[in-house]
Amino acid sequence: MTDATNQVLYFTGAHCTTCKAMTPVVRAAADEYRSEVELVEVDVGTNRDLAERHSVRAVPTFVAIHDGVVAGRAVGAQSRTGIGEVFAGAVDGQVRSIPLSAIERLMRLGAAATVGGVAYVAGQPLLYLAVFTLVAFAFWDRMPFRKT
Repeated sequence: MTDATNQVLYFTGAHCTTCKAMTPVVRAAADEYRSEVELVEVDVGTNRDLAERHSVRAVPTFVAIHDGVVAGRAVGAQSRTGIGEVFAGAVDGQVRSIPLSAIERLMRLGAAATVGGVAYVAGQPLLYLAVFTLVAFAFWDRMPFRKT
């Protein structure tokens, strides 16, 4: 890593197909912000200490650093907008909430409906807690206490 104060650490892995698919989009965002933010691609297989220092448990993981301090992070596949929010966070140090796309929201609601059906058929009321959790995650980014 260099001494740049604004960076986005992009943790990837050689085994990660999602990372390989996202890399061109991440690099395009890095080109847009190249005068303000440095993109540092980190392979977790060869840089385990850095991954541990930033508590990386899954790839891809993005860590936005502003003036040498962690300003935010995003884990998992991100939309182009989400990647842009990570870079913007590295520029101004503001932690941002990355909104879910309509497809992501529908997938979570579909999972909740499936688990709800299984809970009903199997007569397992405890599974309804999983349904509640999935529905909550589908709307987490829109809940009023998340507003800044």
